[in-house]
Amino acid sequence: MIKRKTIQARPGRRGALAAKWAIVCLLPLSAPALGEGCQVDPTRMGKFDNSAMPGASYAPGQFAPAILSLDKSNPTDTVVYNAPLPPVPWVCVSTSAALKPFLVPGVNLVTVLSELKKVGLKLVLEFDDLGTWEPTANTTDDRFFLTNVSYAPTSPSDPTLTAHGILNGRMKLVTVTPPTQPVRAFFSAYQNLVSMHYGRLNNTSYISIGSSNNTAVSLIPTCIAKVSTPGTVYLGKAYSAGNLPLPPPAPFTIVADFDETCDGGFRIVDLGNITVPLRIMFQPEGNSALTSTNQGIALQDDDGMPNGLSLRIKQNGAKPITFNQWHDSETLTTSMHPLFLAYSAELEKTGTTLVPGKFSQQVTILVTFQ
Repeated sequence: MIKRKTIQARPGRRGALAAKWAIVCLLPLSAPALGEGCQVDPTRMGKFDNSAMPGASYAPGQFAPAILSLDKSNPTDTVVYNAPLPPVPWVCVSTSAALKPFLVPGVNLVTVLSELKKVGLKLVLEFDDLGTWEPTANTTDDRFFLTNVSYAPTSPSDPTLTAHGILNGRMKLVTVTPPTQPVRAFFSAYQNLVSMHYGRLNNTSYISIGSSNNTAVSLIPTCIAKVSTPGTVYLGKAYSAGNLPLPPPAPFTIVADFDETCDGGFRIVDLGNITVPLRIMFQPEGNSALTSTNQGIALQDDDGMPNGLSLRIKQNGAKPITFNQWHDSETLTTSMHPLFLAYSAELEKTGTTLVPGKFSQQVTILVTFQ
C-alpha cells in the first residue's frame, strides 16, 4: 500500500522551487558600468559619444616641418624649432571625480626621440596654463597631468562625470649636444606620438595624437655645397644699325656638389640620406645699375658709358632671375650629385641709343641651402 505522505511531499518541493525562481526573476538587472575614457571632441560641445567604436580616437596634425636644417654653431640650449601645436578638442568621462586626465608618450614617440638624439636634440612640449613637459620613452609612467581640469556632472539630470576642453601648446626642439659632423634624422608620419587618458591607462577609449607629415632633421655645415661656374659666357654681337635682332640666349651650366673639404672635412658616404635644398644668388660686380625690376643689369662699354643694353639671366632658359636675391634651386642628395643646373644669359635693349664698343660684366654666383 503506497503512503500518501510521499505523494504529498513532491508537489510541495516543486512549489518551493518555483517560488524561489520567481523571486530571482523579479530582482532588477544590475546597471552597466559607466564609460570611462577620452575622445576627440570635434563639435567642442563636451559630449562623450558612448556609441563610438572602442579604441583610439585620432588627432593628427603637423608637428614639425618636412625639412629642418641645423647649424653646427648652435650652442647647447639653442631652440632650433618653436611652433604652435595643432589644437586638440577633447572630452573625457570618469567614474571618479578625484582623477585627472593625463598625457603619456605614445609608442611611436620612442622612435622619434631616438632620431632626435642622433642629431643632438630634445623634444619640449609647453601647454597653456599647465607648464612644460619633456616626454621620455616611458610610455606608461611618464605622465603629464592636466592639473587645471576637474570632473563634474554633465548636467543636473545627468550625473556622468565629464571634463572637456582644448589642448593648446607649443613644440620646441632644443639643442642638447651640438653635432660635430653632418648628420641626418628622419621620422615618418606617426599616429601615436602622445596619448591622452581619462585618469588611468585605458586602451579602450583614449586619444591618440599624431603627426600628419614626415620630418627630416639635418645638420648641414654652411660650406657643405660648392659650385663650379664657366669662366666666361660669350654673349655674341649686337648691331646698332637697322633692326637687326639681338644674339640668341647663351646657355651655361652651374655644377653643384658636396664640398668634402668643408668644415674640417667629411666623406659623402658618411652622410647617409642627407638632403641639401640649394639656393642660388647672382650678384653683379662693380658699379652696376639694375633695371627697374632688378632682373636686368644695365651694361656699360669699356669706357664706363651706358651702351643701351641690359643683361638678363634665366633659370632653365625660362624663369628670369632677380639679381641680389636668393632663389630656390634643386636639391643635392648623396644619391644625386653632382647637379648640373641649367641657366642662360641674354641681352635686351633698354630703349636708349645703342653705343658701339666692347663690353663685359662680371657676376658672382653664391650658393647656400634652405
